[in-house]
Amino acid sequence: MAAQIPNDRALPMVRTVVFPCQPERFAAVLAEEGLFDVLQFSKEDRNRAQLYKQRAAAENLRSRAADLEDFYRSLEMEIVIEPVNAASLSRTAQLTQKTNQLNLTTYRYSEADIAARLRDPSWYCCTVTVRDRFGDNGIIAVMLAQHVADRLILDTFLMSCRVIGRTVETAMLAHLCDVAERFGARLVEAKLIATPKNLPVRPLLPDHNFVLSGEMNGASTWRLDLSTRRIHWPEWFRVLDREPLSTPV
Repeated sequence: MAAQIPNDRALPMVRTVVFPCQPERFAAVLAEEGLFDVLQFSKEDRNRAQLYKQRAAAENLRSRAADLEDFYRSLEMEIVIEPVNAASLSRTAQLTQKTNQLNLTTYRYSEADIAARLRDPSWYCCTVTVRDRFGDNGIIAVMLAQHVADRLILDTFLMSCRVIGRTVETAMLAHLCDVAERFGARLVEAKLIATPKNLPVRPLLPDHNFVLSGEMNGASTWRLDLSTRRIHWPEWFRVLDREPLSTPV
């Protein structure tokens, strides 16, 4: 008995592609469906195969390290945190649109949305690039925050899964504390909006000494009082091009 093809009513979340009998037409059918069409194609997309190789090499190094700190130091990591600019605007928007697991709020932004924030001096918008002994991982993280009175409010915090487990998130939050002080803010405030996919990011704020200040409709607000505690830079990063202020595009 031939297997039945599920229809859209039975499994609406599944897209079924029915191939013709001629294998030479498979590629054309896939192209017609538009399933692999993208609006943006970044440098990181072009280098994806190389990035997978670098990640595999790093995991091999982890398996041979005496402990986690030895692994971090042996990676010889360099981190570049810099304002979003014309060259990184497309990649920044792309990451907000496709990053799910390590994303506190999952807000989706277009290039125009981010460009508008860059023109507002109360906003701080940055990208994070990580390099290690195996190569350049490209832009792997984004932070967008707004200065309001005595608070720096973290609107977007997201990071690619390919650098998970390297304390990059701690370096990012340490940088955010530096930025808050530059703005004259006393508090760093962040929101966590729980989604079915962002379970890995949920411990981020409590693990970095943020204190829960409110909960409503599946969202929680967290605060870090810089007068009593702050987040320190991990010692194993070489920090390059630190710049606390965004520039318009």
